Amino acid sequence: LDVYAVFSILIIFGLIEVLGGLYGKNSKRSKNDWYVELLSTFQLFVFIKPIIFPLSALIFVKLLPEHRNSFLGSTLWVSTLFVLIGDDFLQYWYHRKAHKWDWLWKLHRPHHTAKEMGVLVSYRNAFLYYVFMPNIWLLGFVTHLGFYNEVIISIIIKQVVVASAHSELKWDK
Repeated sequence: LDVYAVFSILIIFGLIEVLGGLYGKNSKRSKNDWYVELLSTFQLFVFIKPIIFPLSALIFVKLLPEHRNSFLGSTLWVSTLFVLIGDDFLQYWYHRKAHKWDWLWKLHRPHHTAKEMGVLVSYRNAFLYYVFMPNIWLLGFVTHLGFYNEVIISIIIKQVVVASAHSELKWDK
């Protein structure tokens, strides 16, 4: 469900950008920009998340078997808020350190080299940037704890926030 929702959100924002003229003849985007953004998005959704998410859940099954599904049956919205705040906390500090630590900046720099904003710019990072991203690992951990539905809801909410923050769409005007 979350995979379809995420792709739908990307397509909706992308269509709004197309209809708004972002990718027209006045676009500052080069062919190379398209390759980088599409490849980065592809690597995250096809390789990194499908490997790290279950791998982290499996690691926690081995390390903390007694905590499996400990929070299954928790109040959905309170638990979703817990997952969202944890995810956002890790995202904030990871992104902040990506601007401070040279080795992490090298992995994050492609995100800031885009000449114009667009929905796919949010995924314009090096492969290892996502491998080390703690919130992807967190989602495997909280899934192990039993926050299944909360993770799906959180991913969808976060995708709307990330897409709208990086889109050229002037939604906040």
